[in-house]
Amino acid sequence: MVLETLKLELIERVMRMKDTSVLERLEELIEQAELESRTKESLQSIKRGETVSLKDFGNQNRRWLKEKAMK
Repeated sequence: MVLETLKLELIERVMRMKDTSVLERLEELIEQAELESRTKESLQSIKRGETVSLKDFGNQNRRWLKEKAMK
């Protein structure tokens, strides 16, 4: 099934739902899926070395703050 078609069909089904508890459970499931997806992406980025050390991150933040203060 094409992604856009699936999205539209799910939206239509959700719009027909009347039970609040079912909608709340659906929301929980969606949030859980989003967190799992973000975790997977983060772990893949770490494996690929697409990270910044905590020290470098702190230095970048300090430079950014200095630039913001000068404006």
